[in-house]
Amino acid sequence: MNTRKHKQHRNYGPLSALLPIVCIFITILTTSCEVEFSPNADWKEVPVVYCVLDQDDSISWVRVERCYLSEGDIYSGGMIADSINYPQGALQVAILAYKNGNLIDSIPFTYTLMDRDEGNFVAEGQPVYQAVTYRRLADDYRLRLDNYTYELRIRRTSDGSMLARAATTLLSRQEGSLVLTPNDNTPFGFSATRNCKIEWRSLNNGRYYQPVVRFYYLYKYLGGDTLFIDLPCSPRVCVPPYANLYNTQYSREAFLKNLRDHFEGDTNTKIYPQLFDIYINCCNEELYAYLSSVSSASGIDQSHAVYSNIEGGLGVFGARRANLYRRVPGDPSDRPGVGLHALLKDSIPGFI
Repeated sequence: MNTRKHKQHRNYGPLSALLPIVCIFITILTTSCEVEFSPNADWKEVPVVYCVLDQDDSISWVRVERCYLSEGDIYSGGMIADSINYPQGALQVAILAYKNGNLIDSIPFTYTLMDRDEGNFVAEGQPVYQAVTYRRLADDYRLRLDNYTYELRIRRTSDGSMLARAATTLLSRQEGSLVLTPNDNTPFGFSATRNCKIEWRSLNNGRYYQPVVRFYYLYKYLGGDTLFIDLPCSPRVCVPPYANLYNTQYSREAFLKNLRDHFEGDTNTKIYPQLFDIYINCCNEELYAYLSSVSSASGIDQSHAVYSNIEGGLGVFGARRANLYRRVPGDPSDRPGVGLHALLKDSIPGFI
């Protein structure tokens, strides 16, 4: 859950986590009209909203905060808990589900507190809104049959007026197996001349894919529990016209380097159980646009816009899938220089 603070103040400071949102606020005001933006203008309430839907999750979360104004520098203001947080009971948060344009469900969210990591900003319990959405968001079958849209609405409790709203669509799978390669007949592994090819079916509304290889291992003399490491592969950004199939290549050199980095200094005796999970993480257009704009906002030049689809505020309401995978066998070969088992024994200290 993203709980970064945002400050509307004449002195913004150097924090990289703060600048992207400030920049979009400035960009909107300066590019949407010809009136010059004044940093000394009167304070105006600007909500900052984050919510990402995944129908595979049992609980969905909404984070609502606000740009804030305080005396002194950015650090002293950031340590005031109520500078960004709306009081409990001040907001009504809900997600409305539409099927083919007709309202079919309204999911209310409840106020709760969540701890965050220590840092420059106040770290005690941060208010978020949660709802059990298990089986309340459309599954793959229903999404293939009908057009579902989800609208996030945030209202003021005091008078029922709308504070912020946004809409997004979910990601749905095609019929059949998601991951096509590797599979039971073509296990995860490398040949002398070829990389490991990972191929999958596209998801409806999928814009950005991040394949991840989950490598399992266990220690022979340390309890025998099976552990794993997630190894991201080259992502795929999809542009219209969208294809039905996508693939990426995972090189033997990159695979072994990632494992060496992970096991650096670990010489304990390890076993390769010849087991892999291939995850296909994916997000829709709204979330991809936001992530792309934020990732390009680093550095000294902050003069570009950061994407937001929140009407009445800033932030993002999008969708992802992070729990789609296929379990596949690993190459069991001990063929020197080629077989995966042989490569592990030769390249990673401790593998037997």
